[in-house]
Amino acid sequence: MEFKPPFGIFFLLIALPLLVMIVAFLFVGMINQAFQQLGIPPLIAVFLLLAVLLGSFINIPVYDIKGTKEYYTHDAFFPFKEVKVLSEGKTKVNVNLGGAVIPVLISTFLILKMDSSAYLPLIFATAFIAIVCYKLARPVKGVGIAVPAFLPPILASLTAIIIAPQNAASVAFVSGVLGVLIGADLMNIKNIGRTASTISIGGAGTFDGIFLTGVLAVMLVAIT
Repeated sequence: MEFKPPFGIFFLLIALPLLVMIVAFLFVGMINQAFQQLGIPPLIAVFLLLAVLLGSFINIPVYDIKGTKEYYTHDAFFPFKEVKVLSEGKTKVNVNLGGAVIPVLISTFLILKMDSSAYLPLIFATAFIAIVCYKLARPVKGVGIAVPAFLPPILASLTAIIIAPQNAASVAFVSGVLGVLIGADLMNIKNIGRTASTISIGGAGTFDGIFLTGVLAVMLVAIT
């Protein structure tokens, strides 16, 4: 029996790029809609999205951490056991423009727009997300601190809907962004600093966890 696909190679070469473009446009459209849920005009939403994506390539040096660094090597004798080596060194701490600075500025804008009655629920939600992210965050060699991409937005959206239904979208975004930023990065600086020479707050390991958590949280609130 011969298997023959219902389409040719020429069709495949055209259809796959189009499919990727359609998915990309839908994704950008959903993010744009999420910003509008927060009361941010469409043109500004597009500008912020581009700023975040381009800003993710920019790390701003902040300060250095001095301390004991640890790494693993192997001894010179069979069976070449792994040995932990301690040495004095310093870790350069950077802040990612797209993954930390811009999302924090957006969060600050939303906090200033909130009713004062939403501040206490926001503090609770942020602390809750931060604790969860601190427990789930894991150092990944060559990446930094990594957190599960989808659990924080689900928790942020559900928490916001339950404790701040009148301000659910804003509380979900701010608690999602600040919760991941505090719990995953800031509370783990000393731990990751022992094994890495450079740390990027809001960088590779937590970029999706910080910004996309906030966006996905707003989208989840909008459809519930």
